[in-house]
Amino acid sequence: MDLPIRSVIARSTPDGFTGRHVHYDGLPVLRIPDLMHLVRTVHQGDARAVADSLIDDHPGGWLTIPSANGDQGECLCHAIGMPAETITHQSATPALHPWIYIINHTHLAVLRSDRNRYVHHADYAWTPEPADASAGPLRTWRVVYRDRTATPLLLLAVLPTDEEPPDLEADMWAHNLFDVTVESPTLTSALLAARTILGAGDQGGEN
Repeated sequence: MDLPIRSVIARSTPDGFTGRHVHYDGLPVLRIPDLMHLVRTVHQGDARAVADSLIDDHPGGWLTIPSANGDQGECLCHAIGMPAETITHQSATPALHPWIYIINHTHLAVLRSDRNRYVHHADYAWTPEPADASAGPLRTWRVVYRDRTATPLLLLAVLPTDEEPPDLEADMWAHNLFDVTVESPTLTSALLAARTILGAGDQGGEN
């Protein structure tokens, strides 16, 4: 029998992340397609609704989450009565949860364990993008991030400068967040460019 690959499904917070334990299928090759399916297809692009369902509606965590192949998943709270357990950036243990999947408004951020710490692994836009993220005309993006001295550096949102949600400014100043502007053809490449500018590699946040 295969050993479980545990992970955490989380939402971003101004200072890190908060989420739930998932017992099985934690490898990116399994987890990322399922989360993409939930956001893009089941909830029609609404990443917040996915986070609410996976995190708020199932406080005891999951054995397996709903999958792209039609499996409805099995939660620990309703299936076996597991009490509520919240895992945050302060309590997550790399040895126990080698993968962290953080649901942001615009993208999925993936962290992986590197011995006794977490490092940035990859980002995936919820909106489908070209296979070549460096192709196409340049656009100007505003990338929102928290304290750049944190490891790993989490980029919370990336938005075209002409499509900014009206509540972003209030949220930023309320939580002491920051932003950087980059030019890039796609959201994913904008995240990579912003990480480079902010020195994520020097902080151990770039794979």
